[in-house]
Amino acid sequence: MTIAEAFGSLKIEDPLFARNLSVFPMTNGEDLLKKNLITLEEGMGAGSVAVNELDTPIIDKIRIDNMDEDDLFLLDGEEIFGARQTRITTTAALVPAKTNIQMPVACIEEGRWDGDSGFEGSFTSAHPRLRSIICKGVNDSLSKGLNYKAPQKEVWNEVTRKLTSLEVSSGTSSFHDISSALKEETGRYLIEPEAMDGARGMIVTSGLKLLGIEYSATTSLFKRLLPKLLRGYSLDAMEQRSSSKPPDKKNLGKILNRIQGLRGKGFAGVSSGKELRFSDSELLGRALVIDDCILQASFFPALN
Repeated sequence: MTIAEAFGSLKIEDPLFARNLSVFPMTNGEDLLKKNLITLEEGMGAGSVAVNELDTPIIDKIRIDNMDEDDLFLLDGEEIFGARQTRITTTAALVPAKTNIQMPVACIEEGRWDGDSGFEGSFTSAHPRLRSIICKGVNDSLSKGLNYKAPQKEVWNEVTRKLTSLEVSSGTSSFHDISSALKEETGRYLIEPEAMDGARGMIVTSGLKLLGIEYSATTSLFKRLLPKLLRGYSLDAMEQRSSSKPPDKKNLGKILNRIQGLRGKGFAGVSSGKELRFSDSELLGRALVIDDCILQASFFPALN
């Protein structure tokens, strides 16, 4: 399946509103992948997924053990807090049942390197700007043969900027202090999953500003990722403070058309499948391909 095939048949529905976020569901008939999956939050909550530092800890990799009967999906930009420092996944991955992997991550807590080996949990994704910084950095790294390595200094700089912008205090410059301090506030941006019935993705804007585009092969996976994604999107919406009307669906359709025209570069996936990476003057993104099906994809405005 190509990105053009995945996005070509999507229908943009009327927007749902969560404060100054406009969320346009994207629908398209039946699910494209017949596979049972669990998410990181579900697996850690049930005790069937364990996340730990490596035996010899390093900043940019952690160990993920999937002891579940089903494959585990990891979203790009998932915050995983605890252990020696809070980390963020640098891309998406599918971890087969009963296997473990070394997952590429970036540090989002510059001022700490101590604690236990085990990570405690995950309830949010990073905000789209941070995810886009990582996406661009990983695109560049892959093109140089450096695997899924994020631009660590840029990641730290963005976390520091976000702490300052949202007036959150953190003794260790930790993104988790943002997500924890503002958990009640980000909860006000959540949309009831039932309101997104039939959706396999969404386009998210704040006013006229595009924040990002999310796609999943199945309605079930998208619905389960939705709260985590919206918490991340809300952190950028809080800075926009926009009250303008959202873009019309015709203009958003042009963005989907542009995505369909992108030519992706293919790389081996972290654990299984293939990763496609995209960029042009207006957009950058990534997609995980499993069994010739695009399981999940994320796109963001190109960084200036």
